[in-house]
Amino acid sequence: MSISLPPINRRHFLAGSLAAGTGLLTVGELSAANVSVDPNRYLLMTDTHVHSDPDKLGGKEQTNMFQNLLDVSTQTAALNPRPAAVIMHGDEGFLYGMQAEYVTLAKGLAPIDEAKIPVHMAMGNHDRRSGLWKQFPPKHGENKRVPGRHISIIETERVNWFVIDTLGVINAGEGILGEAQIEYLLDQIDARPDKPAIISSHHQPWKAEWNDTAAGIKEGEQFTKEIVKRRQVKAWFHGHLHIWRVDKIEATQIKVLDRCARMETKIDILVERH
Repeated sequence: MSISLPPINRRHFLAGSLAAGTGLLTVGELSAANVSVDPNRYLLMTDTHVHSDPDKLGGKEQTNMFQNLLDVSTQTAALNPRPAAVIMHGDEGFLYGMQAEYVTLAKGLAPIDEAKIPVHMAMGNHDRRSGLWKQFPPKHGENKRVPGRHISIIETERVNWFVIDTLGVINAGEGILGEAQIEYLLDQIDARPDKPAIISSHHQPWKAEWNDTAAGIKEGEQFTKEIVKRRQVKAWFHGHLHIWRVDKIEATQIKVLDRCARMETKIDILVERH
């Protein structure tokens, strides 16, 4: 289920894939706005932690997270060419993912929305699916194979993105995929062998050795053993750790990158896996 953010006043998500042109400007709109869309440009964010109160300060540095998001959204909307989509890597909510937090989140994303750039979201441990879905109901309902999970598959000209759901217990550290989601994801990756596959999640695949509190995905070892068998998987982006870091899955060239906020990627520069 690939979801993008429509105009805020419509209060719901549209479903579809980038391959079908979901959320892209029409030729007439592009001409009028004198901007273009680069189909191979993606803007990645993570850990926006937006509070229901837009003036709320949070984190060790007492930062206004809403203003940060609004600044990034404004910068994103001003890009020319514009990115084909924005992918958010979880913890969109402040702590408990209450609906009011997603109301404020929508306001912070308003410039991106007005620029008609699709937004795709992963679920983090400070999110709540019911809060998100109440604010932005998915057009086509739940994924029938993995009910209760928030999963997007974005098919593009050059790669396939798999935005997965690692939310386990709200406001607890460990991520959980669940057997149904693992089976579904592997089936979907197998069904698309002709293009590189990129995984986007909130949690990292494994526990961070340098931080006892930075729990990864409970089934991370199980899942990574399976994806290394699939040569099309080239990269894994995630958030959660609040740092910049690049790793690789042992004995492979699958790049694992943390801290996507304020970051862009051109999919034609991804390192090939050997």
